[in-house]
Amino acid sequence: MQSADAPSHTVRQCVDAATDRRMQESARSAQGSACTSDSWRRDGERFVGESVCRVGGSVATSRSVFAGDFAAAYRGEVETRFEPPVDGVARSTVKITGRWTGPCPPGWAPGDMEIPGVGRLGVDALTRGRGPSPAK
Repeated sequence: MQSADAPSHTVRQCVDAATDRRMQESARSAQGSACTSDSWRRDGERFVGESVCRVGGSVATSRSVFAGDFAAAYRGEVETRFEPPVDGVARSTVKITGRWTGPCPPGWAPGDMEIPGVGRLGVDALTRGRGPSPAK
């Protein structure tokens, strides 16, 4: 991931179909009534998403564009505008590159992720609303 607001960093994640599905469902339910619009459509070889969501006292309008084969690799960009700005940020652009690097490392479970400066977390706890927990 890279953003103009923050240095580039790499997040490693162990994913299987069931965990991926739970994470997507959790993200949708977390948006709940905060979003008045959230849609995805296919545009040729790309997937384009647009959303309008309330974030605290601000409205975040986002446009996402992703492309790739999604089995081995993908690239995407998420541009978000905040009105009024959040902590002085009126616009954010995040570039995301994902690639499959092989099976999960020994000792990792589907859903585990490793974030620089945070360590390895059991993401399954996040999707169940308990907050991050150290991975086993």
